[in-house]
Amino acid sequence: MSQVSRNIGQQEFAYVSSQIRISPPSLSSSSAIELDPRSISTELIYKSISEFSRFGDGCMTFSTLDSPFWDNLGHGLCFFKVGSNDRAWSAIQKACETVESEIKSGNALFILGLLTTLSPVNTALCLEVRASLLVHIAELASLCLGRYHPLAVLAGELKRQDIEHWVSEAALSCALDTFTKSLGSIHDLTFTAQLRHIAFLRRSHEHERALQVAQATITMATALRGPEALQTRRAARHLEHIYMDVGSWAEALTVCFDIVGRVDAFGLPTDGTLQDKYATRTMEDIAKIYENTGDLEKSATWLMKAGTSAFSLWGVGPQTTHIVDKLEVLLQRRGRLDEARMWRRLAPAIREPCYISSSATCL
Repeated sequence: MSQVSRNIGQQEFAYVSSQIRISPPSLSSSSAIELDPRSISTELIYKSISEFSRFGDGCMTFSTLDSPFWDNLGHGLCFFKVGSNDRAWSAIQKACETVESEIKSGNALFILGLLTTLSPVNTALCLEVRASLLVHIAELASLCLGRYHPLAVLAGELKRQDIEHWVSEAALSCALDTFTKSLGSIHDLTFTAQLRHIAFLRRSHEHERALQVAQATITMATALRGPEALQTRRAARHLEHIYMDVGSWAEALTVCFDIVGRVDAFGLPTDGTLQDKYATRTMEDIAKIYENTGDLEKSATWLMKAGTSAFSLWGVGPQTTHIVDKLEVLLQRRGRLDEARMWRRLAPAIREPCYISSSATCL
């Protein structure tokens, strides 16, 4: 790299840092000679997060965990992972219809989405989608908020770092630390960041670390909120996913039963079984566990329960249809063709994109 290029890099760092109201580190001539462009980029990411996440006098606000953009995008990425590409593109198209309004709103969830939902480890099967979305977000943020707004800088630098997944994890740790200091460890946003960290570790196949963090998080949530609290159940879903990843089916099933509430002595749902969105997704996991352990009848029973609950929660949409697809295949395998046809009539294939109202099942 020429001396001119090094000077330009140093000047750009100083200028952008000043625009987000953070003083750049002093660089002597000798340190400038060894300046690494990736170090500049990483430093800008951390500083953007710090400025972006300063509540009250910063750029971000927090009022809700609901996000049509990240919800739909998360589901779209999950559909890619299971080979349902048409539904994936429909969900992503619907997500992009809301991204501008969410950028303008400054909801703090946006930073978590950039660092987790659009992390390299979570988009490994569709990195070109990640790259395009980061460019799109950076351009929209520059247009709506200004070129040197922390969100525009953050999205651009994450794209520049390409697929260095360690950058996303380090940046997520930075955000988690900032949220904890600003809001406390049990605040919904901080807690959500902690859950995203667990999922990030699991996606990175760091199951031991993920297990430790998940267990500690559940212990904290149970102590502060109680064993049946929503935060405890949300954390438990991450724990059961870790157990499923490593094939610890019995441990995963025990956690799943805690999430869905009452089950009978045979491991089947009862009238007291919960039917909110977390329970419904967990019912799918229970069905998968029983399928992997060879009990297809119980698997079908839990998928039917999940399908019924999904209809109640979301109507006929991509999530419901995805459950019915799995149930139809399983019923056909069991020779229960009339039941399979009945479920198919209840949930015709979705051809138009529609808003997925639940939170993303991916990172």
